Amino acid sequence: MPPIKHTPLKFALVAVLACGFSGVAFAVDPPVLVSAVLGVGGQYKLGCWAPLRLGVDGGSLPLAVDLVAIAPDSDGVGVATTTPANRPLSTEPGRVAEGTLYVRIGKADAPIEVRLMSSGKLLEKRVLSTYSSNKALALASSTSATIPLFLEIGGDLGLEKLVDSLSTNETWRGSFGRETSLAALPRDWIGYESFDVVLLGTSKTDWWRGLNKSDARIVALRQWVESGGKLILSCGADGAEVLTPNGPFADLAPGEFASLESLSRTTALEQFAELEDEAQPIELEGGSLSVTRLENTRGMVEAYDGRSPDEMPLVIRAPLGFGEIIFLAVDLNSTALSGWTGRKALLGRLLRDVIDTNTDKEDVNYLRGQSQSLVSNLIGRLDASFTNVSTTPFLVVVGLVLLYLALIGPGDYFFVKRVIGRAEATWITFPLIVIGTSAGAYAAAYWLKGDKLQVNQVEIIDVESSSGLARGAVITHLYSPRAERYNLNLQARTLAGSTIECDTIYTAWLGNPGYGINGMQSAAGGELGRRSDYSIDPTPLLTRSLYNASNLQPVRGMPVQVWSTKTAFGRWTGKIDRSVDSELLPTDDGLVEGGITNDSGADLEDCRLLYGDWAWRLGALNNGQTAAIDDSIDPIRINTLLKQTLRDGAQLSGPSEEISLDELRWRELTIESLAPLFSVRSKLKGAKGQFHPSQLSYGQLTQHLEAGRALLMARCPTAPLSELLRDSESMAGENDNYYVFCRFILDVQ
Repeated sequence: MPPIKHTPLKFALVAVLACGFSGVAFAVDPPVLVSAVLGVGGQYKLGCWAPLRLGVDGGSLPLAVDLVAIAPDSDGVGVATTTPANRPLSTEPGRVAEGTLYVRIGKADAPIEVRLMSSGKLLEKRVLSTYSSNKALALASSTSATIPLFLEIGGDLGLEKLVDSLSTNETWRGSFGRETSLAALPRDWIGYESFDVVLLGTSKTDWWRGLNKSDARIVALRQWVESGGKLILSCGADGAEVLTPNGPFADLAPGEFASLESLSRTTALEQFAELEDEAQPIELEGGSLSVTRLENTRGMVEAYDGRSPDEMPLVIRAPLGFGEIIFLAVDLNSTALSGWTGRKALLGRLLRDVIDTNTDKEDVNYLRGQSQSLVSNLIGRLDASFTNVSTTPFLVVVGLVLLYLALIGPGDYFFVKRVIGRAEATWITFPLIVIGTSAGAYAAAYWLKGDKLQVNQVEIIDVESSSGLARGAVITHLYSPRAERYNLNLQARTLAGSTIECDTIYTAWLGNPGYGINGMQSAAGGELGRRSDYSIDPTPLLTRSLYNASNLQPVRGMPVQVWSTKTAFGRWTGKIDRSVDSELLPTDDGLVEGGITNDSGADLEDCRLLYGDWAWRLGALNNGQTAAIDDSIDPIRINTLLKQTLRDGAQLSGPSEEISLDELRWRELTIESLAPLFSVRSKLKGAKGQFHPSQLSYGQLTQHLEAGRALLMARCPTAPLSELLRDSESMAGENDNYYVFCRFILDVQ
C-alpha cells in the first residue's frame, strides 16, 4: 500500500483512530483541571455548604463540561454534587473557565474527588486534598462545626487580631478568614452558610469597584443575612459612593445615606468600646474622622455623637429578616482606627453575643472531650426515642457468645457422647445447633430492633410577624429496619397545615459534631471520594413549578444500612399570611406591657414571651386567643428561665442557680428542654459549660432582643407539619415522634 501523501487525509485518519480508541467525542486534548479553591477566604465549616471553585483549562475544542464533586458525609459515604443540568461550564481552547460547585464536607480534612464530564463521558478525574503538592489544587483545612467562624471582606479590619488574642486564653476558640477578591465572593447565599459573622469594609482597597446592588454577590449576601446571618458593615469616607441609592451596599444599610461628616470628638466610640484603663484614645489625623451619616434609621442606635441618636448615629444594630446588620459609621481600616489600641475592644463589643469568654479553662477542656453541642445532644435524644427499638448491652452480647461457644463445643460433645452415646451424631447435632442459634439470633434481633421504618423529627419554625417572612429547619432522624436507599425531599407547611411556596429550600444530611465513629471531627477512613454512593442537589433557589414537580428528589439514593439510623436536614424560607399579632409597649423599668393574639392557625402550648433580659410564662395560647402582658404575670430573668427548663429536663431538684454540667447529664436532657437554647443560648449564664448550636448557629435570635424586639417561643402540639418525604410519599408511622417548636419575632412600639 503506497504511503498517504495528502495532509487532510492524514488528519482525518488520525481523528478517526483517536475517536475509536479513546471513546471521547474529540480527537486531541481534553480540558484539564488547573485550580481548586474550597471555601471563602480559605475557610469553611464541617457540616455546612461551602463553595468549591474549579478552574478548567480548555482543550482543543469548545465543550460544555459538567463538573462533579464527590465528598464524604459524616458517615464517610461519598456524596456527589454537580453543576445544574442547564448550566454546564463552557470551555474554549486557550482559556481557563471557572465554575462553582457547592459541597458539604462531613469528615475533617477529607479528600474530594472532582470529575470533568461531557455528554456522559469522563474527561478527567482528580482527587484533591489538603496535602496536595500542587498548591493550585490543595484544599483548605476544615473548621470544626462548634467553633465560631468569621469572614472579613475588603482588607484588614481588625478581626484577625481579635480572634487570635481571644483564642490564646484557652477559654474561647474561633477561626478567621479574609477575602479581598471580588470574583471569589459567592453568588448563592448558601456559600456563606459556614460563617457566623461577615465583616464588610469599604477600606482603602476599593475592592467593591464594579459592583452594583443588583449584583448576584450582593443579593446572595443580603439573602444570607435575611436567613439568619450577622453582617457588620463598616463605612467611612466611601459612604457617598457605596450607600447612595444606586450604590452597591445601599440595600444593606439600616437607613438612608444623608451626608459625609467629620467627627472631631471620639468619646462616644471610646465609651461604646468600654476600653480598659491602658487603652489609648483615638488619635485623629488632621483633627477629624470621616463619618457616614444615615437618616431615617431603623433598629437601635447604640452609640452616637451629639445630643440625640438622630444627630450623628455611629453604631446602629438593626434586624434584617431573621438576621442582623450592625452598621459602623466609621472605617475600621482608616489611619486613625487601624493603629488604635482599642480597635479590638470595639470589635469585641460589636460581637458581644457571638464571643463568649466566660467559660473557664477546665470547662473548655471538658467540653472538647465530650464533643458538647446542641446538635449532638439533639441527635442523641432522637436516637434514643425510637419505639420498640433496643440496643443489646455489651455484656449480654459477650454472654451469648460464650454460651454459643459452650453449646457447639463441650455442650455438643457431652450430648452426643454421654446422652446419645454415638459420637458420629455430631454431624447432625452440630449443624442443628448452628442453625438453631442463628435463627434465634435473627428472631431476637427483629424482636429488639423492630421491622418497621421509624422517624423521629424536630421542626423549628420562625416567623417575623411584621413582614410574614418565615423559615424552617427540619431535623429528621430515621431508623431503617432494612438496608435500603432513600430518595428524599422536603415538604414545607405552615402552622395552619397549608403548603408553603418556598423561596429557598434544600435537603441534605446532618452530621454529628465532634469525635467518635460518626463524628465529623474524626478523620476520614478508607479511600473516600473514589465513588459516589448517593447524590444531593444543593440548588437553593427553586421556582414553584420546580418545587411542586413530582420527580424532584434533592437527595437521591441515600443508603441506610440494616437496623441503622441516618439524620437528614432541611431548610426553607417563604412567606406566610398568618402569624401572632402583638401590641406591646416598653415600660420605664425595662419591661414590656400590652397583649399578643394568636392568629397562626394552630393552638400553641408552653408559650414564653421574651423581651430584653426578661421572660413571661404564658402557658397555652389557643388559636384566636389573646394574652395580656401586665402586672398579673410576674416576669423572671431569661437566664433563670433557661436554667429552670434545663433542671426540669434533667429531672433535678433544688435551686436552678446551682446547676452544673455534671448534674445536667446532658445526654439525658429532654428535647423540650434543649429547644430554648437554640433560640437564646447566649442568655444562659453561670451554668458550667455552654451548649453550642454548631451547624444551627444561624438560628440564634438573641440579636432581635438586643435590637429592642420581643420573642414568643412556643410548642405546637399539631405534628407533623413539614415532612421529609420518601419518593414524594409520607414516611409517618404510628410509632414516630414529632416535635414542632415555633418562634415569633414581635415588634415593640
